[in-house]
Amino acid sequence: MKKASKVNKEIERINKKLASMSLSQEERNNYEFRLKAIRDEISAINYATQKGLEQGIEQGIEQGIEQERQQAKAEKKGIAKKLLKKGLSIEEVTEITGLTQEEIKKMKTKD
Repeated sequence: MKKASKVNKEIERINKKLASMSLSQEERNNYEFRLKAIRDEISAINYATQKGLEQGIEQGIEQGIEQERQQAKAEKKGIAKKLLKKGLSIEEVTEITGLTQEEIKKMKTKD
């Protein structure tokens, strides 16, 4: 089945070549120009598709990194709340968690 498909494609290619050979010089030039335009369009589409995939991957990575940051921040806030409940000072909690004093003060006032 594969061999027949290859043969059919080869016959189709030969038929196109023969058809182009029977054209006048002007028709042949127009034919070649059209083929070039089609190849250029296919190339442009492939390039745009590749760039789109690269951009999508990049955006996905950035979103993943941002989600990880938010999760880490939430975990730090959870730890900070526990430390504050244990009686540690804002300065100590800041040093341990890496959160700012302002963030910790806001958490403290919410409780």
